[in-house]
Amino acid sequence: MMDPESARIKIEDLKNRIEYHNRRYYQLDDPEISDAEYDLLMVELIALERRFPQWVTADSPSQRV
Repeated sequence: MMDPESARIKIEDLKNRIEYHNRRYYQLDDPEISDAEYDLLMVELIALERRFPQWVTADSPSQRV
């Protein structure tokens, strides 16, 4: 079972990794991971944010349309 502080750290890591890959894909047109790998990062982030809603922020990739 993950404690809230570990979840916060993992969520921040996932957000940073997703933002990095967004930049590689959309701005640099040079992706490093497959779409499937990217989707897994998002699924993990969303799952953690559902379990620990206190760590959801407006700038999270999960909150974008």
